[in-house]
Amino acid sequence: MRICIEESTYEGTPIEILTQLRAMHFDADTFDGMEGYIRYMQNTIRRMTEQPCELPESSTGERAAALIRVLSEIGALELLEE
Repeated sequence: MRICIEESTYEGTPIEILTQLRAMHFDADTFDGMEGYIRYMQNTIRRMTEQPCELPESSTGERAAALIRVLSEIGALELLEE
C-alpha cells in the first residue's frame, strides 16, 4: 500500500504505514498498541466528520487497511496504491 499526506509518501503494509504515522504523533506512547491507535483514529474521525466510522471486526491488518481507506474517503490522505 502507498499513500500521500501533503507532500510526504508512505508505503508498506497498512500496519507499517499506521506505525509510521503513529510515531509522528506527539504522544505516541499513550496508545495501547496498534489497536489502541486505530480506535483513537476511529474516534477522531467520528468527532471531526460527525459521521460513523465503521471498521470490520477482523484482524488488525484488515482494520488498518479499512482505516486508511476511510481517511482517503474523507480527504485526509491520498491512496496511491492498495
